[in-house]
Amino acid sequence: MAINSAEYDQLCDIAERRHLAVAHDIQTAWNYFRSGEPLSAENQTTRIAAAQKRRATLLGSSAPAAGFAGAEALKGPRDNFLPVSFLATGTEVSRAVVRIHVRATGSTGTGFMCGPRTLITNKHVLLSPAGAESAVVEFDFVDDDGVQPTTFQLDPAACYVSDEVLARDYALVALGPRIGGPKPLAEFGWCPLSDASDKHSIGEFANIIQHPEGEAKQVVLQDNLITARSDYVLHYVADTQPGSSGAPVFNNAWQVIGLHHWGRRRDPASDILSPAHALDPQSVNQGVRISQIVEHLRTHLPGLDGAKAEIVKEVLDLGEAVSPGDAMAAQSRASPIVTEPVQEFEQTTPARVVSDPQGATWTIPIEISVRIPVLSNDAQSSLDTMTGRPAAAAEAGLPKTGEGYRPDFLDENTVPLPSVKDSHAHLIQPLSDPSLHPSAKPGELQFRHFSVIMNQEREMPLFGACNVDGASLFGINEDGVAYDYAASDVGIFRADAAEGGPGWRNDDRIPDARQTGRNWYTGKNKLVPRPGSDDAARFIATADFDRGHMVRRTEPIWGTRRAGQEANFQTFTYVNAAPQTPAFNRDQKRLPGEVSDGEETRSWYAMEVAVLRMATNEDRKFNVFTGPIFDEDDPVYGPGREGGGDRKVPLAFWKVAVWEDGEDLRALAMSYSQAWSLTPRGAESLAAPGELFMLRDFLSTVKTIEKATGLDFGRDVRRADILKKAVPDDLETLTLEDFQDQFL
Repeated sequence: MAINSAEYDQLCDIAERRHLAVAHDIQTAWNYFRSGEPLSAENQTTRIAAAQKRRATLLGSSAPAAGFAGAEALKGPRDNFLPVSFLATGTEVSRAVVRIHVRATGSTGTGFMCGPRTLITNKHVLLSPAGAESAVVEFDFVDDDGVQPTTFQLDPAACYVSDEVLARDYALVALGPRIGGPKPLAEFGWCPLSDASDKHSIGEFANIIQHPEGEAKQVVLQDNLITARSDYVLHYVADTQPGSSGAPVFNNAWQVIGLHHWGRRRDPASDILSPAHALDPQSVNQGVRISQIVEHLRTHLPGLDGAKAEIVKEVLDLGEAVSPGDAMAAQSRASPIVTEPVQEFEQTTPARVVSDPQGATWTIPIEISVRIPVLSNDAQSSLDTMTGRPAAAAEAGLPKTGEGYRPDFLDENTVPLPSVKDSHAHLIQPLSDPSLHPSAKPGELQFRHFSVIMNQEREMPLFGACNVDGASLFGINEDGVAYDYAASDVGIFRADAAEGGPGWRNDDRIPDARQTGRNWYTGKNKLVPRPGSDDAARFIATADFDRGHMVRRTEPIWGTRRAGQEANFQTFTYVNAAPQTPAFNRDQKRLPGEVSDGEETRSWYAMEVAVLRMATNEDRKFNVFTGPIFDEDDPVYGPGREGGGDRKVPLAFWKVAVWEDGEDLRALAMSYSQAWSLTPRGAESLAAPGELFMLRDFLSTVKTIEKATGLDFGRDVRRADILKKAVPDDLETLTLEDFQDQFL
């Protein structure tokens, strides 16, 4: 069960009202920060004194005298100098922070251990016991291929305690059994929940450990100005993204002061923590105050049953080890950290070059960023692959100036991105700031192992381009665990059914208004007949469209585990999706009894599988291009909910695969229509039921695809087309097996 759109809107509404209630305080705190006196925004002298004590203890200097407060607490320019021990302690604390994957919804979040067997996150991440039961949590999901994640189930039957999303928005859940990975739960420790009154001060800087957008664990340090507090929440400037919900917010003593639960950045430039910038008061994040959560748990403890009460009491007792007058002692007295070294944490990762002079990044093994830097790929090494087979230098030769599709990926031939003919050039959606992506072609959205170019008129992909390395291709199951196809019972042709992925999201490199996003796909889409057309007779009145991957999620998952996981995550971006009916996208059996030799003989799916299987079985490299075929007569369907806008739905899609046979280039073009699944009669509308399974219906030529799309694949690819001289009659009775023998 996931938070629905109405509940999400309510969450946003109450969060914005909380912001408005303290907008003056937020602006005041920012003004003091700009003047070099941030703690002057705090009106409680005990909090100021505690903040100064934390600073002095951290730097190893003498603590200020009792009562030392006011503007003199922090004078002059902001000082970012911290001892190396600060990073080491943060690394240890980070081990208790987990990535949460809710399998029932595909969504991700962050959480952390607050007791030896108890995790806490937002209620809107784990909305109910049923949602928690479908979730898995991953420890050690970090940017280090030498560290293997450890995965646990949750046990909401043993303990699930929460407060409403519109109140304290937390869920406390017991952990269940380990289902993957090498480490026992005890090795990760916990971060106690304390209601000590001196753990934070307005004007102080906080630190957040998170899994932004479900990615590897990251820390944002010292760029998080605490600007206000209200009834339930702290307000702070921070760099957080979807997937960060449930992340712990720490003070500089690495004590948890908040549970991050909401953020909306109105002006991307306004939250850069610099006195030279103004602040939009609405661009501040919110975290639920830990003291409020502790109070709620303590109040409800008497009403809990025996086993659940025991777990909650354990969490509260750990937090009570921190006295209100001595919050600094929490880190040393509590036991969130296992001090005995663990082998995985002793492994090192290659140094990385930071090209942004305002930022610094260390991998220890989490990524710590004071600014969001642009990293050079010089240090990317050819680490061991998931399959154990060499990756044919696939990871070692990443372009030095960017990611995305590589024209030089094949061994002997260069295959550039298809160019867009002049007649269609106006369709390319430009990037909002091309200067940030110097290696990208016009409109190219670069991802790990693939690129996408958007159609700005249709607000869908014009096409996607992906490099596929069969030697190191692997799968990621619904628990987010990587596996080798060759060593698994899940073959490639069944991989999609078992694959796991995060929730879908927009891409911030182009405007949201140019993307077909959540509002359009949520709910039922209703046909909008065009004036004077027979659309109402030709197409079904209501459809439930899937977000159809253009770059199929199994294609870019290769190389190192980190690279594959990153690619899998990035395919779930709306710029990589086009509307497809479930019957087409999921390739359901449409005519029982018509399929022989199992599911892998199905048409469009069968061809995709044939290409991937050949890549894997023969350790081949492929370049795969995919996209919709747009037509002026495409039917128009309205959004699933208000705000999504009407969209013309493409009725056909194409795919071109390019590979090498020795030094010679080979290419195969395919196209397939989903029109039959949008007609009132469905498959019965075809001339013969067997047409659904005829190869003739989707085998094509590169020239045909070029004519239908306005793309130009280049002379080399056209010459490499294995079907360029095929006679249509030759395809009438062609079977998949014969096709593989004759052409592949």
